[in-house]
Amino acid sequence: MREGRLLAGRYRLDALLGRGGMGEVWRASDLRLNRTVAIKVLPSHGAPAQAIARFRREAEIAAGLQHPSIATVFDIDTDDDTLFLVMELLNGTDLAAVAAQHPQGLPLTRALPILTQIADALAEAHKNDVVHRDIKPPNVMLLDGDRTKILDFGIARYAEQTTDLTGSAMIGTPAFMAPEQFDRNTPVDHRTDLYALGGVAYQLLTGHRPFTADTVPELLHAV
Repeated sequence: MREGRLLAGRYRLDALLGRGGMGEVWRASDLRLNRTVAIKVLPSHGAPAQAIARFRREAEIAAGLQHPSIATVFDIDTDDDTLFLVMELLNGTDLAAVAAQHPQGLPLTRALPILTQIADALAEAHKNDVVHRDIKPPNVMLLDGDRTKILDFGIARYAEQTTDLTGSAMIGTPAFMAPEQFDRNTPVDHRTDLYALGGVAYQLLTGHRPFTADTVPELLHAV
């Protein structure tokens, strides 16, 4: 991707905000509605058509979730071989950075309202049969007044369908993954998200992750 590129004849990429294993995030301009948005560009070159179609369906369901602690998805589209999501642009700090600033843990009086908001948002998603699959501190934004926003609904499932997992490769952050996620043949459900939320709570309250290890097999044994 490059600055200034126009996606779907409507969205202009203005500045790269971040890059990771599941694509890039850009600040962009919606030229049709004259508003600033965030765009997540996902790697789709060579991805199975079935995986892309499934992702679009799940993303559309997630986009229909109406909750103050779930980041709003405005659009899902493709441009040539580029798959992207258009989301609200958030100004805040992810929960991982907040946790790093408090190595002894956050006070319970601050951590509890944050965790309650996340749990409430997950309850809304689960009520609509949407499972996040990758709840972790970097996927939760903290805005002013400690308002929370969960990011990336549906993206972990897309990663599972489009990534060749070999050896110790993993989708997601193993320290927050439920045991069933270490086996691609085991289905996940809402309990997977609740397990991960427990890991997030542990880190917020103690200042460190619930499990640490040098390798994924060692981590799985610890879990």
